Amino acid sequence: HYDLGTVLLKQERDAEGIAELKTFVASPGAKPQSLAEAQRLIANPIRAREPFAPDFSFTTENSQHVSNASLRGSVVLLDFWGTWCPPCRESVPMLRDLKKKYRDKPLRMVGISSDDDEEVWRTFIQAQHMDWPDYLDADGSVQEAFKIQSFPTFIVLDRDGVVRFRQAGLDNFTGGYLEDAINKALKRPSDPALAAAAAAAEAPAAPASAAVSSPAPSASASGSAATATLAGIEAWSIAENVYRNPELGLSYEFPKGWVAAKPEVLHAINERLHASAQAAFKEHNPELAKKVSYAGPSILLYISRKGGGDGERLALPCLRITAQPIRLQSVSMELFQRATDSMVALGGAKVVTPAAEFTVQQHKFLRLELERAAGSQRAYESYVQTVANGYLLTIEIYAASQEELQQIAGSLQSISVTEAGR
Repeated sequence: HYDLGTVLLKQERDAEGIAELKTFVASPGAKPQSLAEAQRLIANPIRAREPFAPDFSFTTENSQHVSNASLRGSVVLLDFWGTWCPPCRESVPMLRDLKKKYRDKPLRMVGISSDDDEEVWRTFIQAQHMDWPDYLDADGSVQEAFKIQSFPTFIVLDRDGVVRFRQAGLDNFTGGYLEDAINKALKRPSDPALAAAAAAAEAPAAPASAAVSSPAPSASASGSAATATLAGIEAWSIAENVYRNPELGLSYEFPKGWVAAKPEVLHAINERLHASAQAAFKEHNPELAKKVSYAGPSILLYISRKGGGDGERLALPCLRITAQPIRLQSVSMELFQRATDSMVALGGAKVVTPAAEFTVQQHKFLRLELERAAGSQRAYESYVQTVANGYLLTIEIYAASQEELQQIAGSLQSISVTEAGR
């Protein structure tokens, strides 16, 4: 009844849709959040035809009250992030630039952090001069309301609280995409019908304590059994501590005792990231999107010493391997240097060891070592790239010290890449 009612409202068959939703509301056993949303749709059917932001209300670290009502009338940029997330940290200079560029415009920026350490969160905000409201979403209720599944996620709301742009992840085009979305939202005048639907009295939302978040899938050392339904580069196996990927001709002996995320967990993450990347590409390149399918890189392996994280959320120390189709036969120092220079500039990282080439079993790799700051904490990264059978492989190693980083990086000497036809 709920789904049918919503579809009928989308088709502007309001009387039929409302009847179905009223039947749903009268049914026993419905979830409180679904009941609340059904009541909103009954009161204002237009809500089914526009992607309104969900109800949210919180007090930021600088004691500002933020809610749908308080933000109405302004264009809003929401940044879902965490100090633990490298791309989130890399996005901070871009966000500072946006804040400066639109300082005289009715744009409000709000950060929603997924951190679990309040001191680290506050220290990072202060150190990075993040002078916009930020909220520590300790119970994850705001993230759940917006269905956040990866970090960072950027959402732009128009003056009436309608979602006009959403992107998960960070790439070289994110800043441009956000500016384009913000500019369009600033030019769009408030729609009286949308404003009325947004401002209308609504049924109270379910309390945060009533919402139950699904726990993040735990990491597991097993790999072979779950790959039966996966194909291509996602069809890999692990025997003891040796990772093998037949499609890439890749094998890697990772540190003993480390725990690998399950392949189905990584597959689910890849699907979400690819869908988000494709949607953003289609929105900003409508003509190209008819001819080109853009998916972005896929996470093929995520391992950590303690089994924490899942490929998106990292837990030091850890290692992640991603792959993306490429036409080059080998990595180019010029392209590698250009890409890493951009990465360093965006993230404010410090180069510890300049880019250099090394070989393992006559296969060429390029490597750069970085130091990153998260408040008072330091993280060290080894960023490695190579080409294997038509894919650009990126290997990222994160550690709490340079000594630990070097110890883990030593395992790269076990990598074997067998080219097709050999």
